[in-house]
Amino acid sequence: MAPRYIAGVSKDRRRKTGADFWGSVLRWLGVSSWILMFSYLALGNKARPEVRTELDIKHDIAIRADWDIILAKYIFILMILGLVISIIGFFVVQKRNRRRTDEFTYSVLILGLVSACGIIYYLFAL
Repeated sequence: MAPRYIAGVSKDRRRKTGADFWGSVLRWLGVSSWILMFSYLALGNKARPEVRTELDIKHDIAIRADWDIILAKYIFILMILGLVISIIGFFVVQKRNRRRTDEFTYSVLILGLVSACGIIYYLFAL
């Protein structure tokens, strides 16, 4: 029977080639997930209805009271892409994290949760 690995005590005998590749894939998936989340926020801010202020009332300025449907469709497409990236990231995490000492990346999974909630909101609310 092989000796157990104890973090900080035992020598780490894992090969670095496979772990480095999957680690870099996870890092790039995490970076792309944050870019997508900021894109959601930016496009969502542009697509939402405008808020009527006192200056709008005073100068009788017309404002948009509905969601911009074209931008909402772009957000929906980005959320589908985010869900796909999250699913790929979940499988990469499952393939890579086999030991207790391996790190777990939450940003890709949070992207999947946000994307799934956004897709449900788009389908039922807009």
